[in-house]
Amino acid sequence: MPVGAEITAAHFLPGQYVDVTGTSIGKGFAGGMKRHNFHGLRATHAFRVASQPRLDRTAAGSGQDLQGQKDGRPYGGRGVTTQSLQIVIADAERGLLLNQGFGAGSEKGWVLIKDAVKRRAPEGCPSRGAARRRSRCGAGRRRRDADGRHRGERAMKLSVRNLDNQEVGDIELADAVFGLPVRGDILARVVAWQLAKRRAGTHKTKGVSEISGTSKKALQGKRHRRARQGSLRSPQFRGGAVIFGPVVRSHAFDLQKKVRQLGLKTALSAKQAEGSWSSSTPPSSTRPRQGAAGAVRDARLGVGADHRRRRGR
Repeated sequence: MPVGAEITAAHFLPGQYVDVTGTSIGKGFAGGMKRHNFHGLRATHAFRVASQPRLDRTAAGSGQDLQGQKDGRPYGGRGVTTQSLQIVIADAERGLLLNQGFGAGSEKGWVLIKDAVKRRAPEGCPSRGAARRRSRCGAGRRRRDADGRHRGERAMKLSVRNLDNQEVGDIELADAVFGLPVRGDILARVVAWQLAKRRAGTHKTKGVSEISGTSKKALQGKRHRRARQGSLRSPQFRGGAVIFGPVVRSHAFDLQKKVRQLGLKTALSAKQAEGSWSSSTPPSSTRPRQGAAGAVRDARLGVGADHRRRRGR
């Protein structure tokens, strides 16, 4: 396959079986019964067999699980392959594949579709995939002219206006900065990175060790007909601690430098495509005096000479 070729969906045919690999949705920490689909015994709770200690659970009582032990662990968020899904519609022009069944993955996620390993490929199916070339010369980079532009491309120009909104000329813009396609996903990532870095992160709640209160047993429980309480700093009491509350931290996260640069270029290209981008000539080097600038400002605001005299001018 030549370098720069675009992979298409022409490799797949209607009726063909494929294997779809995707990343399952993460569901956090789950117990062994949910994670491994255990149905339990006749009475899982307070049952004699179920409540007996598991002597074979750990390695010689060291507190470590044996290899392959089916206990509670993080559930989901890993690669899952669904085999032998049949393709119903294969549209190579629009790059659309419609298969019968459902593969792992979230909405708008990336999946890998390949030939089924347990089914034979139909006749007429390309053995090494299908691709199309972007240019007539095939692989390799497109050549540039002396100005640095690709051959056959027009120079992008922008009109220059002065402070009186009069057109005084034009300048050429680089296509690599102002002529890129608008990438909404890149802009969303860069904006989220900027907003997260801007957050102060000064949110804070007090835990049990930070609450001022007695740790004496409040209620014994027996002969009081109430629930036993060990401390008044517990979260169920008024003025008590907050469990798993927010702490002072930084919300910033890393973002690749190339993604940040591409986000800036995409924003400039979007402005240029909307026509909301303009260029103006720099002001003259002769700066007016402070008194003259103040007079111009007062004239615009409608302030008279008496008011300037009272201010010490």
